Amino acid sequence: EEVENALSELKETQLQLINSEKMASLGQLIASVAHEINTPLASICANNEILRRFFNSGVPFDDETLEILKDTNSIDNDAIKRISNLVQSLKRFVRLDETTLQKANINDELDLTLNLLRHKLKKDINLVKNYGEMPFVNCYPNMLNQVFLNILMNAIQSIEKEAQNVQEGYVGEIIISTDVKENILTVSIKDNGFGIKEEDKKKIFHAGFTTKKVGEG
Repeated sequence: EEVENALSELKETQLQLINSEKMASLGQLIASVAHEINTPLASICANNEILRRFFNSGVPFDDETLEILKDTNSIDNDAIKRISNLVQSLKRFVRLDETTLQKANINDELDLTLNLLRHKLKKDINLVKNYGEMPFVNCYPNMLNQVFLNILMNAIQSIEKEAQNVQEGYVGEIIISTDVKENILTVSIKDNGFGIKEEDKKKIFHAGFTTKKVGEG
């Protein structure tokens, strides 16, 4: 009975740690997500001001005015779709309560994570996606997204660090490859950033090991 209670407590602690790590990563994404939402919102606000001036001018709508209104409406629709897609991606990423196996396409899960990092990836980073044909597989999507997010965030930070140390002209690159061979699914994420020091490589799978400052990850 004591062993069963201890096992139950361990499982509960594990879930709490997963949720805690998820929240920590989401905290790092807030600035990026806010920027991504603010950009299309600015477009909508600007277009609303244009429409307000048109409606208050009292000038009859000629063909040229109608074309401007159509263009304005099209821009607004695209902006709204961007905001909606970003919010949906965030909602899917936060799936904290999903602890059962589910069928998922790994390429789609990678794209979900990349969508949340889109603003950070714009900063002189060339993203290359070499996706293979992926079958649906049984997995824990929320946990995989956490892994993908952590690795990609580290890659971005490593590239930013390398950019500070090299001469002008350096372009960061992240290459994501997926493949299935003989029933084994492989995800490879490679960057040309600062890299890991030789003395740290043997420690990277130690729980809690990090070279970052407190609060950075």
